[in-house]
Amino acid sequence: MTTKPSAQVSRAEYARRINRVLNYIDAHLDQPLDGAQLADIANFSRFHFHRIFAAWMGETLGSYAQRRRLEKAAFRLSCGSHETVLETAFRSFATGYN
Repeated sequence: MTTKPSAQVSRAEYARRINRVLNYIDAHLDQPLDGAQLADIANFSRFHFHRIFAAWMGETLGSYAQRRRLEKAAFRLSCGSHETVLETAFRSFATGYN
């Protein structure tokens, strides 16, 4: 039986946890995002989660959430939505990251 080195197992585990958070964020972009709740989803302490997230993603949690909301708004506008730009902006950015 072969086993993986612990560094590879940790990297795979971190990837799984961060992906779980990314999925949650994408599913809840229209709601306020709470850092403590996201840390719980990743099963990290809040402080450790913020450091890991920024290192893993190359941007802070707040920047990531803002970028994803902007991408979603741009997609809605590009798909011929009958919303005005202002309506799309209100729908996309009425909530934030807490």
